[in-house]
Amino acid sequence: DKCGYTKRTHLIFNYKGKNVLKKSDLAYKQEGEGTSHLYRLVVKPDNTVRVEIDEEKIYEGSLKEDWELLKPKEISDPDDKKPDDWVDDSMMDDPEDKKPDDWVDEDQKRIVDAEAKKPDDWDDEEDGEWEAPMKDNPAYKGEWYVKRISNPAYKGFWEAKKIANPEYEDDDTLYKYADFGFIGFDLWQVKGGTIFDNIIVTDDIAEADAFAKKWKALSEVEQAKKKEADEAKKAEEAKKAEAEAGDDDDDEEDSTESEEIEANRRIGFDLWQVKGGTIFDNIILTDDVAEADAFAKKWKALSEVEQAKKKEADEAKKAEDAKKAEASDDDDDDEGESTESEEMERVGGRSPRALGGLGGRTRTAETALCAMARSANRTVRR
Repeated sequence: DKCGYTKRTHLIFNYKGKNVLKKSDLAYKQEGEGTSHLYRLVVKPDNTVRVEIDEEKIYEGSLKEDWELLKPKEISDPDDKKPDDWVDDSMMDDPEDKKPDDWVDEDQKRIVDAEAKKPDDWDDEEDGEWEAPMKDNPAYKGEWYVKRISNPAYKGFWEAKKIANPEYEDDDTLYKYADFGFIGFDLWQVKGGTIFDNIIVTDDIAEADAFAKKWKALSEVEQAKKKEADEAKKAEEAKKAEAEAGDDDDDEEDSTESEEIEANRRIGFDLWQVKGGTIFDNIILTDDVAEADAFAKKWKALSEVEQAKKKEADEAKKAEDAKKAEASDDDDDDEGESTESEEMERVGGRSPRALGGLGGRTRTAETALCAMARSANRTVRR
């Protein structure tokens, strides 16, 4: 019987219409697939059994002791009851063991890191209220358990006392079968190819020994042939592995070269932009410096045109700004003396408050600008 990690040889006897399995498994000797094995069972009139596999004894014992063919001689007394004060536990908590007063419990396994400091660039309005991080408590040693000691009241595992089984009947003819009219094999296989043949049932040990010699001669030939086949297979596999290793090296070289070529054909741009409108084009990848220089000349010609256009645009914008400023000065002249008196009033007794207020507004603008800068920086860091 081989199923997964289970390997065993079964020996089942039928008694009074019931199939009874041996209490413990027999050794598994069906290793070395592809060769024949000889199984031999000897049942003796003294109700003892001997099992051999390939002429090696793997078991010899009693039918009465190693199979539950007969009912047990003794049974537990159904009237015997466990005492109410019987102690089942061999160990108990030490009543004198107490948890130390300074023991750190589970709820203190993690503590606030007292050495942690609020970062200088922390913004409560933007980042929320700062809280110190937690860390493992070095004083925590785990959950506390009371010490266990031997229970002085424990007397052992309780069992009901045994009495003679009134249903027990001895049978000295367990070995005996009225008729051997047929041989049957009850099989359940996950792997086919097993052949059962060359079977003998006899009460003559000498005849069985002579029959076994036929298997011995066959086995020697099979073992020699199997050894030759295994060695040939091993040599073939080694040769195949060597050939595959050479092919793999060639394939790996070809693959590496093609991968390098393919990688060189790709250009990628990893971008993080706060302002759009950037265009990436006119790209060349070459190992010819002269070709690259010629390609660069196209950019130079384009750049000269772009710089000239930009200069014209800047000068036009500058002239437009000057014109607007001149018109704004004319509006200021229309305000007249009223503006001048207001200026005198601001510079007079109210100057500190006015200037202070203006300074406050200026600082507010600067603060807002700095906040935006910090926000942008945090975005980058994330």
